[in-house]
Amino acid sequence: MNKLWSKVLLSLCGMIFVFLVKHSTSTQTIAGSITANSADNFVNSMGVVTHLSYTDTPYVQNWNDNNPNYNLKTLLAELGIRHIRDRMLSPSYASVLSYAPERFAQLYKDLGITLTAVIDLREDDFLNASPIPEELEFWSTGSSEVNGETINFADLIEAIEGPNEYDNEQLPDENWMETLIDYQTQLYSLVKDNEILAEKPVLMPSLIYTAYCGKIGDLSHISDKANIHSYANYPYWRFPSSTLNWYLNNIKKCSSEQPIIATETGYPTLPGEVSERTEAKYLPRLFAEYFNRGIEQTFNYEFLDIPHLEGIQAHFGLIKAEPISDDKYTSYVLTPKKSYYALKNLIDLLNDAQWDSQSETWSQPDFQPQTLNLEFLDKEASTHYLLLQKSDGNYYLLLWREIEAYNKNKGNFDNNFDKLKIKLGDGSASASQYSYDANFNYVENQLRVANNAINVKVTDDLTVIKVVLQ
Repeated sequence: MNKLWSKVLLSLCGMIFVFLVKHSTSTQTIAGSITANSADNFVNSMGVVTHLSYTDTPYVQNWNDNNPNYNLKTLLAELGIRHIRDRMLSPSYASVLSYAPERFAQLYKDLGITLTAVIDLREDDFLNASPIPEELEFWSTGSSEVNGETINFADLIEAIEGPNEYDNEQLPDENWMETLIDYQTQLYSLVKDNEILAEKPVLMPSLIYTAYCGKIGDLSHISDKANIHSYANYPYWRFPSSTLNWYLNNIKKCSSEQPIIATETGYPTLPGEVSERTEAKYLPRLFAEYFNRGIEQTFNYEFLDIPHLEGIQAHFGLIKAEPISDDKYTSYVLTPKKSYYALKNLIDLLNDAQWDSQSETWSQPDFQPQTLNLEFLDKEASTHYLLLQKSDGNYYLLLWREIEAYNKNKGNFDNNFDKLKIKLGDGSASASQYSYDANFNYVENQLRVANNAINVKVTDDLTVIKVVLQ
């Protein structure tokens, strides 16, 4: 009898231990005074890759389309992104691209969009540094007329980036590391010797395989900021933060503790793989995850699909493009994907600055974000958050489940809610929740605040809780 009860007690103790371990690791209670980040700083961290100099693509053919629904500039304006990344080539280097600098100038003048400029000059697929001085001279002293006003190209450039993915195994340079370091050394020295461009940060070259940093070594003496192309594509297209630690750990071998820019990351929407709905879940989360990790800027690859490219390269855009004829030099029908609307509506909600095209300045709010007392009760460990504040004093709590919505076995799928209670600290407050509908437009619903607490359902897309203190 005593032995029997001993076995029962041991069994019960084991069950209790398993219960406590399970619940202590899968749910969390987090409480404290959290200092908000500026909502506008978060919006300002977002960028998108463009290819305005790809002549046989919608980037060129749809620049001046009479239909605003198919007009590239109109779609960029409505998205609300303030930063693009593109290659920088002068007309003397490539005369066929003489229109591109003027278009960069127009985006800057009309929309306040600045350029992270890739200076990647090659001859027969080998890097060639000899044209760099002439290129820097053009971009530092050149200008363009926009609506009767002179726009200096140097004003629209916010950063200069080294060569793009020269570690590509398909390239012919067997001594690519030495070539890359020599090119970057010359680029950095020439930029810093240029009186007009010297203050522009120079980004290190991008790599396909960041682990090469272990062999390349420290590049911080020939770059001002680190650079990652952090695609979450191993062993398949996974959720945004799944491989981020790997990239951050490896890039430190190239850049020490320099600030980090992600000049490429994103998802292709291919039949049978990541769907447009899953991409629309992932991309807002991606920007929030990267901002939480201290990455200064994140550029989604890319703005438009490029139909004539092969494989996944044709499907990375926020906007689908279909040619209206077999002639690839004709206009395209442009159809925004769900991810375009997901980002557009997030930016619309959080934007806290206006562009003044006359003075060519952003009127960004000058305020110090405050703290907010928050307590998360029974929060799943996979539920992540980012607290933001706008200059009107209102808080915006971004919430999302950082879990996969696609894998090779299940395909694309929706996940269960995380139901949690959030206490809003002392004082009275009102709260509303912005949740995406099927088309990834935000729908606002008022939340009931009882005893300064709200009940929230957090999904695997990005939910925003607006908190207004009384």
